[in-house]
Amino acid sequence: MSSTARLSSVLASPTVVALVINVVIYLLMVLAGGRSELAGPSTETLMRFGADYGPLVRQGQVHRLLASCFLHLNAWHLLLNSAALVSVGPRAEAAFGRGRFTALYLVSGVAGAAVSLVANAHAPVVSAGASGALCGIIAAVAVALLRLGSAGRPELGRMLLWLGMTLIFGVVVRADNAAHLGGMLAGAVLARVLANPRTAVSGSLKPAATMALAALLSFAGAVHFRARSQTAAQLVNAGVDLARADDDEGARDHYERALALEPDDAVAHFDLGLALTRLERYPEAIQHLQRALELEALDSHRSALVAAHINFGVSLAKEGKSAAAEEQYRHAIELDDSKATAFYDLGLELERQGRLADALHAFERAAQLEPKRLHQSAVEETRARLGASKAGVTTPGH
Repeated sequence: MSSTARLSSVLASPTVVALVINVVIYLLMVLAGGRSELAGPSTETLMRFGADYGPLVRQGQVHRLLASCFLHLNAWHLLLNSAALVSVGPRAEAAFGRGRFTALYLVSGVAGAAVSLVANAHAPVVSAGASGALCGIIAAVAVALLRLGSAGRPELGRMLLWLGMTLIFGVVVRADNAAHLGGMLAGAVLARVLANPRTAVSGSLKPAATMALAALLSFAGAVHFRARSQTAAQLVNAGVDLARADDDEGARDHYERALALEPDDAVAHFDLGLALTRLERYPEAIQHLQRALELEALDSHRSALVAAHINFGVSLAKEGKSAAAEEQYRHAIELDDSKATAFYDLGLELERQGRLADALHAFERAAQLEPKRLHQSAVEETRARLGASKAGVTTPGH
């Protein structure tokens, strides 16, 4: 065979094409990320190139299911998957033919990404790698060997061992075993559907071209959605930067976009609540701070919610909405009865309502918690007013 014919045969192999795509895309990610990402692409870079992330897939970015199969988290990840691809790819091509191999690889990869999406629905993760596709190929070869009976038993044992070790390794390094299992299942099922495996390897370029075209289309999707490729955590971090620059409206927008992706993100609810508090949109702020507290019962969440209730009460009091203001102060006290400010503001509101005995009790509690002059003066003045009112004498209020 001439060198040209050998080169043509190599280029016609979808295994080779998949390997080249994986390496080229990894190099492009490293170039895009810069020196800081030589050890491995950042989450931001992975997302821009199409990593699997359930919330965005559910919003219509379905290209991620396929694009993620050509991405890798670091050089070690790429090396391991490349070694597996080179080892099992030619065997699968020989068993099924290059066209069916291509179908097995792509379908198994997408199935693995989809199963990962479902398995991590409640705690979305950023996932990438060819492992799902490779597990599908190995499982398909195992099914083909099973048909051979005793003749295929030795090699079948090696394939099963490979699959088992993949799952064990996945547990040890906390890899995405959902993708592995999804790829295995898809490969095994598809191998059964392809009832007549082919032993001849076609020289047609169509399978290799199909592999390349699939990758090209998936990355075209990544380019199209590049402006909306952030995870919830990335949006929250961007919102924090905007809040530090006193752009609370911009921060609010980012936090709301984060919650559209992950509705149960406690950090996003908390930061959105803080932004809305600064914007004096207290009812919405309280709603989000309450949700943050429900999701994560942290002291910081409780303290922020208490402050929001107090501030809302003050705002309502300025509008003359006495009963509503009192309700907010009492909500604050129910959440944390060690806040002197809540008792003091409640006392002021009760005093305005003419409920001096109740106001005195609130002021006394504020003075117990924080014995500062403001609270002690309120106690003394209210006692004097209460005594005067009992004696039938009118005294000026605060």
